[in-house]
Amino acid sequence: MDDKVKIRCPACTKIFRERAGKVRGGVQLNCQNCNKLLTLNRDTEDPFIRRALKTAKEIRLSQEAKGLRSYLRSAALRRRARAAKIGHFALQALSFCIVSSRHRRATLLPC
Repeated sequence: MDDKVKIRCPACTKIFRERAGKVRGGVQLNCQNCNKLLTLNRDTEDPFIRRALKTAKEIRLSQEAKGLRSYLRSAALRRRARAAKIGHFALQALSFCIVSSRHRRATLLPC
């Protein structure tokens, strides 16, 4: 997925692209064609700037969700590995029998 958003300059009507992380409300950008300073605001009357802000927000949210999914996937793999390791140690512990003596000491002997 491309992380750039198309923005149409209201002065020269040319379309330029900017990274979605930079395109937020209140940010000022220069048009790459006419060098006019654009203030990106959600309350603007220009529908192209509103659409660019909306698209940028959607891209940022999808990238955040993708990062969260990969984090959760790796966390699940770590949990499985940890559970397998604990299970391995539990099997090793079960292979020993606990024998108590008269002096209230427990000893582990192979079964």
